[in-house]
Amino acid sequence: MGFSRPNLRRLAFWCKLVVPAALLTVIFCTVDFRGLLHSLATVNFKLAVATLFFGYLLPTVISTWRWHAILRRFYGSDISRGALLKHFWIGMFVGYLTPSGIGTDIYRVRATAARAGGFEKSAAVVVGEKVFILLGNVLLLMGAYPLVSDLMAADPRVNHAITLLYGCGLAAAAILLLVALAGPELSGRLVRPFRVKIGAAIDRLARQAGITVAGAGERRWSPVTALSPFFAWRNQGLVIAFAILGQVVASYGGRLMLLSVGVDLPLTAHLVVWTLITFIFLMPISFGTLGVREASYIVLFGLFGVGKESALAASFVGLACTLILIGIGGVIWLADTLLRGAGKRHEQ
Repeated sequence: MGFSRPNLRRLAFWCKLVVPAALLTVIFCTVDFRGLLHSLATVNFKLAVATLFFGYLLPTVISTWRWHAILRRFYGSDISRGALLKHFWIGMFVGYLTPSGIGTDIYRVRATAARAGGFEKSAAVVVGEKVFILLGNVLLLMGAYPLVSDLMAADPRVNHAITLLYGCGLAAAAILLLVALAGPELSGRLVRPFRVKIGAAIDRLARQAGITVAGAGERRWSPVTALSPFFAWRNQGLVIAFAILGQVVASYGGRLMLLSVGVDLPLTAHLVVWTLITFIFLMPISFGTLGVREASYIVLFGLFGVGKESALAASFVGLACTLILIGIGGVIWLADTLLRGAGKRHEQ
């Protein structure tokens, strides 16, 4: 017997409460509190501040540049970087407590729909960007893993399983490359189902944002048509390059975070860990990544021999940086709301 949509939503909601609670219970029942308190007491404040800049503030600016480049180059919409930075920051604040950041996506669509040339274009920017960011992260992960495989201190069976998964990923990438080189007809058949699915995601996101699909009259763009600029090779290269740049900078910030609690791992290890964490945080199983963040730090850094207490202390440093970042978005949102309210009173 199948589940109705309301029942599925209710089940998903309770999972987002139960999963973090279960993860945090397991973590705090197995961690050495003395070791944790020692790691927290010896946090290097200067390195923690540097973590905030390189791991959180600078990637936010890079994400804004990427958004601006996509709007301008793909769709001819020249919204200023300052306005997009404001919207991006407010979007992070709005979406922090929503699973997988869907609130951020919805806010970004609403904020730029009018000036981006319609809801389909605005939603296509957000969805297409996310798809090719994921692709860029996959490429980064595939390139970084061979550089750190010898550093992993996990159980041999775990290392074997990871190596097997990596080999499967390489095989899949090789098959896709061969299909792409086989000719436009075959590659077109392969890409077409993905275009349709991504187009459906664009349509769904715009509806969630509360934007009328048809507008004043008939639909001017289909979701698949709105997505078409992302399927030009040069445009894909631009988005992927921005994605890799942002992930490298964020990983360097992550290295500073671990250094702040006395753990020194090479940057290549952080590229692997933070790229995997990016994928994990996309799963809609928690509010604000609560529980999932702490468990991810412990498990993934544990692969490189980092103790639970140090990894958990690093997660607290990351949480503090996240709350500061989100808090800035809240201040910007409040200031923007007050200014718009003052402007409306002035007009009256």
